Amino acid sequence: QRIADMDTIVKAVEETGLSPARTILRSLSYANGTLYFAGSSVKQKYVYGIDWEAEQEDFKKLTFIDGGAEFNTLKNGIYISEPVAAKLQARVHDDVLLELYSRTGQRNTQKFIVKGIIKDSSIFGFYKCFIDRTYLNQLSGMDTRECSSIGLFFENTDNLFEKSIKLHEALKGKLPLAQP
Repeated sequence: QRIADMDTIVKAVEETGLSPARTILRSLSYANGTLYFAGSSVKQKYVYGIDWEAEQEDFKKLTFIDGGAEFNTLKNGIYISEPVAAKLQARVHDDVLLELYSRTGQRNTQKFIVKGIIKDSSIFGFYKCFIDRTYLNQLSGMDTRECSSIGLFFENTDNLFEKSIKLHEALKGKLPLAQP
């Protein structure tokens, strides 16, 4: 899934006067990635491409087994879960190889440096990793401005459904939409 027409969405948010406190763009590669290190591999259910500038504060709140979120850029960095690190026997500062297939079926690989090992108790925690969104887009064959999802975060969470209806109405006829 990809959102290619970002300008239409940004314009609609501005026109509606919704004024989110922050906007987060993410890309996702689903059931398409494998991490390699020292002769071992772990299939990843989710490879998330994150916008570090917008999400760094959120990552600082996570529980880290090693490493953390105290650096300026994620560029060639990767966050992996504790079980993945254990299976790969990878530690912070190790280079891991991420392999995934592009939207057109091309096999792509990229080396990343482990910036942090996250304790994740969610059901899919074992199967996910986080890299910079522009890197994931390049590996997936997406433009660097594209994304898979857009999150609008509001200081005032009253009337969220009404806010979603307002945005939906502003986008109707401009983009394919699901029901709100």
